[in-house]
Formats: sequence, structure tokens, C-alpha cells
Amino acid sequence: MAFADTSTYTLAYAKESTFDEPVAGTGVYKLLRNTGESLNTSLESARSDEIDSSRQYTGSVHVSGTSAGSVNFQLSYAEYDDFFEAVLQSADWSAGYSDTGTNITSNVVTVTSTAGLKVGKLVKLSGLAATTEDDIYTVHAISDPTHFETAENLTDEAVASVTITNSGTIENGSTQRSYTFEKNFQVDGVNNYFNMSGMRAGSMSLSLASGSILSGEIGLQGATGVGTGTTSQDAGTYIATTTNELMNSVSDVTGLTMYSVTTAGVLALMSGTFQELSINLNNNLRDQTAVGSLFPAGIGSGRIDVEATASLYFASQAFFNQFLANGSIQIRCKISDPAGNTYGIVLPEMKIASHEVTASGADADVMASVTFSGVKDTRSGTAASIIMTRIAA
Repeated sequence: MAFADTSTYTLAYAKESTFDEPVAGTGVYKLLRNTGESLNTSLESARSDEIDSSRQYTGSVHVSGTSAGSVNFQLSYAEYDDFFEAVLQSADWSAGYSDTGTNITSNVVTVTSTAGLKVGKLVKLSGLAATTEDDIYTVHAISDPTHFETAENLTDEAVASVTITNSGTIENGSTQRSYTFEKNFQVDGVNNYFNMSGMRAGSMSLSLASGSILSGEIGLQGATGVGTGTTSQDAGTYIATTTNELMNSVSDVTGLTMYSVTTAGVLALMSGTFQELSINLNNNLRDQTAVGSLFPAGIGSGRIDVEATASLYFASQAFFNQFLANGSIQIRCKISDPAGNTYGIVLPEMKIASHEVTASGADADVMASVTFSGVKDTRSGTAASIIMTRIAA
């Protein structure tokens, strides 16, 4: 007798037009790179409370159902952009920023308009007189509608035209999306399809750990689950995955910085060396059950919870002092694959929720374990809890 193995398993998804209406069509499902998943349909049953003289239960019926689970992944550029949108509940990725710069003085760039830029977003500068400085930079401050400052150093120059671009940004919002997922297990060449619809992104984690590939997990919560036997919901060929190289937490993390932020929006660099950083997002989803529906009639969303946990080599009491003062910290992360495809993540205003420094034992480094909780940014002007930028090579 033949059995299924994971080497021939596939996972694909398609965006729904209407919640919990399974997507069907030709060439509409996209394969998703992953390292494992736990997506399943669960049913809850209730046994009868009837009293029977045979001293047995007289029956059992289904009373509720749900589809949920997670998808584990290793980060590569563009592969999970749909789910970054979904978990942030953002508007679609913006078309991107494009402008020209005409002057650079003390890292301040003169442009036609700063509309579309925010503190922490990334931009790519091309055509600098100092050609070795053509690179990706972080917007550190916006002084007026035609000037922004970079966090990284730039050589002063008056230029005819410097091209300034990015490939789009997203930030937390309130636009919910749902997807139909289809996974397939082959048994002796025969397909076995399982479909789950109404799936919404409830959570996401990203883990940057020394000596590791950058990994993450997408938590999903949805409604109806069915087995469609040997028939796929996609009558054509799945859309292929991206082929971009995996991103690691070593050479591909080209920027990881933290700043204290005053009430006036003044940022001051804080020194810190990370052993590990995890970013965790949670939309606090809830099933909306209804009479006449076995599966949820909807999936409600709560407030977005943005948290970060860090393991830092202890070097000073700076973070502890910020913890005691209930200070605000801004965390910025820049990740580029070998081809130059880049993501930028900024957590504009984080509060230190816990700070622990202990001696774990003999012959060991002293580490600071710090937990950060995000709030709506009222200090650096973004009015957001998380912002992402992408820049294609």
C-alpha cells in the first residue's frame, strides 16, 4: 500500500473576492514556498444529554467548525508580499516613490516633494557624483515638503539630478483580506486536495538569529474546509513561486538600529549588538459564529499588537534607563539579498515592556533580554505601528 510523503506535497493560495467563497478558475492559484504547515479543518461535536436506560449516549452531532493553522517559511524577496499586506491589513503596496534630488548638504537631500515619505522608510539613490555611494538609504527626518535627511552619511554635492526611488510601502491599516488555500498530497501519483476558504492572516512572526536563515510563521484563521478528492480548484496550471534567493540573518541584514525618540520627535542613536531579534504581529482575530452556519459567518479583527523581543549583549544601562522612564524606542531593520532586493521594516514607537539582565552561569556572556510593545506613533510623525518598504534590485 502506498503512502503520501511531504516531498511531493504542494501548497497554493488565491485571494477571495468574497469572504469564504472558494476561488475557482484557471491559473488563479499561486504556489507558496514554505518549510511546513499546520492548516487543518476542525469540527466540534456535542453528545446528547438524553437519559437512556441502556446507560449509553444516544447520539452526537457537529455543532461548530473552523479552519486554521500556520505556514512556516524562510524569507525571500516578493514571495510573501501578499501576506505582509494581509497581516498589516494595509492598503495594497503603493506604486512606489519616485523623485529627483538636486542638492545634498549634511545628509539632507533636496527633492521636488517628500509626499509619500515617512521617517524610517527606505529610498534608493542613483546617479550620485560619488558613484560608490549609490545605495539604499533610510529616511531619518523630514524637515519640510522638499527636504529629507538620511540616517546614513552622504557626501555633500550639488547635482543636476539624482534618482530617488523605492518599489512601494505598506503600513498597518484596517483592510481585511481572505484567501482560499489548497494543499495537495500525492499517493502513488494520485492527487488528494484539501481546501480551506475564508482564511485571514491573524499573525506573523519574523526571526533574525545569528547564524541562521531569516525565518517566519504566518498564522491563519478561517472558515470552511472541504476535501475535493483528485480535483483541484484551479483548472489550469498554478502560478509559479518566485525564485529569489533566501535571506539570512548574517550578511543580508545590512542595517539593524535603534533610536530613542523624544516627545518632540528628536531621535538619538542607541548602541546595541543583537544576538537575536523577533518581530511578532497579532491581529487578535475572533470567530463570528451564527445560527444556521456550521463554520464561522465571519472573522472579526481586533487591534494590531506589534511586539519585538531582543537578546542583546549587555554593554550599558541605556535600555534599562529607558525602561524605567517609559521612554520610546524606534527600531529599524534593513534586509537585502545578494541580488540587492531589499526590505525595510520600521517599528516607529515601541515601549520597553520588560528588561532582564542576569548571570546565566560561569564562562558566559551577559545578555539583556528586552521585550518591546508597539503603540501608535505620535513622536516621529508616522502615526503607524509598523511600516514596510520594498526595493527591487
